[in-house]
Amino acid sequence: MADDEDMKTVRQLRPAQTAVTVGTMLQQRYKVLERLGAGGMGEAWKAADHQRLVDGRPADVVIKLLPEDMRQSKEANDDIRKEYSRVWLLSHRHICKLFDMGEQDGVGCFQVMQYLPGITLREWLRTRQGVLLPELMLHILQAAAEALDYAHTADTPVVHRDIKPENIMFHPETRRVHVIDFGLAAEIRNTHARYSRGHVPFEGTEAYMSPEQWQGRDVTAVSDQWALGIVAWELLTGACPFLGSGMALGFAITTAPLPQLPRDLQRLQPVFDRVLQKEPHRRYETCIEFVQELCAAVAAESQQQPTTTPPTPPLPSVDVVLDQLNELQKRRVSGTTPPQPSGSQVNRRAASPAASVKPAEEDLASLVEKVLARVTAQQAQARGLLSQQRYAEA
Repeated sequence: MADDEDMKTVRQLRPAQTAVTVGTMLQQRYKVLERLGAGGMGEAWKAADHQRLVDGRPADVVIKLLPEDMRQSKEANDDIRKEYSRVWLLSHRHICKLFDMGEQDGVGCFQVMQYLPGITLREWLRTRQGVLLPELMLHILQAAAEALDYAHTADTPVVHRDIKPENIMFHPETRRVHVIDFGLAAEIRNTHARYSRGHVPFEGTEAYMSPEQWQGRDVTAVSDQWALGIVAWELLTGACPFLGSGMALGFAITTAPLPQLPRDLQRLQPVFDRVLQKEPHRRYETCIEFVQELCAAVAAESQQQPTTTPPTPPLPSVDVVLDQLNELQKRRVSGTTPPQPSGSQVNRRAASPAASVKPAEEDLASLVEKVLARVTAQQAQARGLLSQQRYAEA
């Protein structure tokens, strides 16, 4: 009996016979133009929709195919269609729009969605060396939070279940933000696991999964909030708070205390202590509330002013200091006394020329240190301003 079940599974997962390539026409409507990417959750292709025109030409769309070993599984295709029927009505400025769920022999069902110019947040982080400026980080988080809260409170509520930088699109020039793969990426992963022998069905990506996802409990809106909190932590620090893989990572997420942020971000720690609570009911009411609290903490951090100090008197240039050092050296050799400032009280008790030169030399050495320290500080400030300008122009 077990052998019969195994053979049934093999027949269901038989790879598709039809290969999708550039030029393939799907449903006599969508002409495949170029491959955008591929992974364990399927393939993405840019295509032209010949039944919908924009400025007189076929509209650009994205075609997402199921993983190859799912395309001819009737049960797997049925599961994806069911999830699509819950998601396609979502309409929000920060959610990638789903247009259609197509199907073709040898290819199985496929999603047709809005084509978004830009790159994923993951790709953007790679170009920014892992961290973003606070203002841009908050802009991205605010947009994602609005999209999530909208979906969570829609007539048919939808939980994304797979929030991560790869599922947030960002356009560097327009700064537009879109959440993609709403509900479908997690459902594809879950369905793929159910119909692939020897795999545990996880509805999410391990590093961003909430404790309740790891424990197999109900996944709700605050599960998306947890994932958004992990994304925020990563945007601030360049890494996720819980590291590892497999069950070791799951154990850390479900039991280990939240690490501390770096010293310069400590004012934000209470916000993350709440959004990343192990128990779902202890998190924020909404994703927007979380981002608003984070905005307030960032603003408080930026408004903290250093202790005021008296204005620093101007220092002479390096060239002037070097000239004075040369003059002191000449006087040391000749044994002459440096001229005293007019009106000063001069100790005329038997002070040798060398003794007169030494205090002036010490004063000048101290002045040299101050000048060099000022130059170093100005150079560091200039490098910081240049870095901020490059981020702003990017």
